[in-house]
Amino acid sequence: EPYVKAQANGVRSCYYSAPFLLQRILADKLDVDPTEIEIADIVKRELVENSLIKRFVSEIILTDELPNGSGFVRFLYNKFPDLLAEAMNPTDAQSYLGKIHSSHHQGNCKDACYECLKVFRNMNYHSLLDWRLGLSMLRILNDATYKCGADGNFGHFTELNGWLEFATSLRNGFAESFGMRAVDEVQGLPIIKWHARDKNVIMIVHPFWDIKNMREANWIAEIKNELVEYTRSTGGKLSILDTFNLHRRPGWCYEKLVRNG
Repeated sequence: EPYVKAQANGVRSCYYSAPFLLQRILADKLDVDPTEIEIADIVKRELVENSLIKRFVSEIILTDELPNGSGFVRFLYNKFPDLLAEAMNPTDAQSYLGKIHSSHHQGNCKDACYECLKVFRNMNYHSLLDWRLGLSMLRILNDATYKCGADGNFGHFTELNGWLEFATSLRNGFAESFGMRAVDEVQGLPIIKWHARDKNVIMIVHPFWDIKNMREANWIAEIKNELVEYTRSTGGKLSILDTFNLHRRPGWCYEKLVRNG
């Protein structure tokens, strides 16, 4: 399915952004060069559970750069809960984490910059890196109840603060670029209605939301159900665009997910 494959890009981004965040957090904590901690591999693993639906996660493997080890990754292993808690609520405003959480950085960095995740050595990954998605991944590891905004709760989390406004600005730019005039919101979520009699709908979502296989009734599930009923009544179709792809390649989104989806 085109959308599911497209959404995988945002999920892939989080699995690359999170280890680069951990690398920098650990280096800052231990006052060593980030290159002392190597991101050795990111491996796809299937979850073994009682379910008819196959589910996968990624395994992030960090190692010390030196062959005999320096104990840096062992420190991460031993202090992992504490470091995750610090990543969510930095105690030092001048630390690497403190600067990422700062209002200055939040307001000036839409995905990744040389103050957070980008360095010369990871140039091959620059198009994937996103500090908000990386921080969301760390928050998932820290808190199993975290919904990443699917419950409509955005303001309490640094990485989600301003997401609705960001999604709305992306929606507006996309609609203007492709001559779609009927922009709207459903329970605060930005959407676009287009084609004759506004029969089709485009729903703007976060890349972490599993719109296809929703497992509980929440804010985003209610919105999807409302839009499904709308398109059934109009004989139209529902298209889903996530903000990761919409931000980076709007033309591709239109061709693959809207016009031909």
